[in-house]
Amino acid sequence: MSKRELLKFLNTKRNGAHINPDSILKEYDAFWEMNGIYRSSDIVSFRKKIKGHTELCEDIIKLYNKSKLENEQITLLEDLLAIGYDKDKLVELILNMFYAKNPPTNLWEYADLLYSIKNFRYMSQYLTIIKDESYGEDRQMLILLVGKSKKAYVVPILKELLSDLTVYGHALDALSNFSGDEINHIMHKYIDCNIAWIREIAEKYLSKNNSKSN
Repeated sequence: MSKRELLKFLNTKRNGAHINPDSILKEYDAFWEMNGIYRSSDIVSFRKKIKGHTELCEDIIKLYNKSKLENEQITLLEDLLAIGYDKDKLVELILNMFYAKNPPTNLWEYADLLYSIKNFRYMSQYLTIIKDESYGEDRQMLILLVGKSKKAYVVPILKELLSDLTVYGHALDALSNFSGDEINHIMHKYIDCNIAWIREIAEKYLSKNNSKSN
């Protein structure tokens, strides 16, 4: 699909959202136009324009709290990140979705947003979530996130997650941020894995670390 075709599709989808009584997109579009910015379907271009407009964040939070549709909630949070909203407050908004009595069905997207933010001040909360098997695959991006922290204390937790079939590939990927004989030994166990992307994590790690030791 060309960029032109994609924008046409997004505009059609957006027009459909405008007539959905549960959607806040029409109000959100009007909010941006009132502040001199057209909310284009070209997301990259739009987010460049809104960068730095932190004075509008509280109004966007009000719309976020008003929104009912999961995809729109994610969109508003992503816009807040693009604007430059306080990263601690943004992480807390997202974590609240994991703690909700009735969490959204798209928790994986919330975890992916946390990965984009890379705020390591909330490691304790991230670790609590990834250790909770009830979150299933929704933990995958958080596992990658704690690996990016390169904090040694996460290694034992990541090793335990290697026995969890819903996240073991992501746990192995997270472990690839660390070095040492123990990690090398773990990677060797997956060198013949029948899942290509997991096998490639091990191959890439061992190739890189063997070249360093030669």
